[in-house]
Amino acid sequence: IYLSKYNGTSWSRVSTVFSTGMTTRLFLQKYGGDFYVGYYSAGKANLAKWDGSGWTLLYSAAANDMDMTAGNSGVYLAYSSMDNSTVYVYQHTASGGELLGSSAAVCGYAANLSVTAENGTVAVAYRDFTLNDRVYTKVYGAGHAWTDVSPVSLASSGGAVIKLHGSQLCLLTSGSQGNLLYCRSLAANGSWTREGGEYAQGNVIDQQLCFVDEMPCVIYKRSTSQETVSRLEAAQLIDGAFAPMGEYLASDKGISSHRLHACNGKLYAAYLSGDGYASKQLNLKSYTPRTGHTGSDGGNSGDGGNSSDSGNSGGSGEDSPTAPARPDPFEDVKSGEHSYYYDAVLWALDAGITAGKTDTLFVPFEACTRGQVVTFLWRAAGKPEPAAKISPFTDVQDSRSFYYKAVLWAAERGITAGKTDTLFAPFEACTRGQVVTFLWRAAGKPGLSVFP
Repeated sequence: IYLSKYNGTSWSRVSTVFSTGMTTRLFLQKYGGDFYVGYYSAGKANLAKWDGSGWTLLYSAAANDMDMTAGNSGVYLAYSSMDNSTVYVYQHTASGGELLGSSAAVCGYAANLSVTAENGTVAVAYRDFTLNDRVYTKVYGAGHAWTDVSPVSLASSGGAVIKLHGSQLCLLTSGSQGNLLYCRSLAANGSWTREGGEYAQGNVIDQQLCFVDEMPCVIYKRSTSQETVSRLEAAQLIDGAFAPMGEYLASDKGISSHRLHACNGKLYAAYLSGDGYASKQLNLKSYTPRTGHTGSDGGNSGDGGNSSDSGNSGGSGEDSPTAPARPDPFEDVKSGEHSYYYDAVLWALDAGITAGKTDTLFVPFEACTRGQVVTFLWRAAGKPEPAAKISPFTDVQDSRSFYYKAVLWAAERGITAGKTDTLFAPFEACTRGQVVTFLWRAAGKPGLSVFP
């Protein structure tokens, strides 16, 4: 093993060679000014350090699977026993190393380990092969003990990736139950909620998760139906929906061993391509996430689908508006099509109420969620600051969510009271009846006499 640094134009080696034998599952983290490498070799999970002048092997244990991370309180190596029945987490800090508890979990068969750490809290996730790929998550915190915070009946045949982000614990899954992202508060009464829809369709493997400027970003690998071309794809969660991040990478020689990292507002993916050990090539791909209010602003917020809703507000015929002298904002919203919603989309775009599903698509016939609809109303009202700072709903707890302030504002104004006293259901489809009720309440519940 040796370390190399990329300066923007070329690679240069920055360490001496560390001899390890045949090595797989290579991880790199930086902590306290030193570089830490986790690697799997000869049936063991290992942790080594490069301090700028030499290598030190810090820890080695018999293992069948492993993962590694670093936080502001140390470096963490998670691994399973040779029979996959026990999960351990080793912590290394400036003062030394130790196992956190006797073990993190005892299970049937732990697979696809994932570990994360931040601000003294450590979390580990795995799927139990003997229990239909049931996902389990354990948290180690201030009480110096492991706590089970596993989601109920969630399975992930493709494994699960766990990530701490502020006060939130996020879980990325794949498989028959969907390629989905779940998050929950670290508070004792926190509950898991789904963030957006699927980040990818079909079978994916080796998914990874990180955050860029508070925005969840996912990278994953898939193969075509012919199984001859590997593709590396990336998506980001914007305003409650996942959108692709640039063009995917494809190789008929195979893509493997990718890693994801966020730095200075960008996302970097390092990966190997090529077939055979002699011809593999190391590549580095960067992505620049979109920012601002965007995404998943579909048009079934009550006004499409039949002539009774189109009327003279832009439908076909003599009353269609004259197309403004400006470029079409989206590929699926064109002035020449005389769509009833064309002027409405331009108005919402100019007012900052929406910026589309992607840079080029608005998706006017996609259904809206309850979170999106109240967010549209909140933005149209000028984004007033809600008086409350704490949400009354257990499924609206992440203050970084695009709909958080909108839901608090709508609840204060009596626009919504939630699905129940404790649930708002931000990702549930908003029905036409709910949309017009939200609008009526936002307008102050006017009587019929105000209409001509």
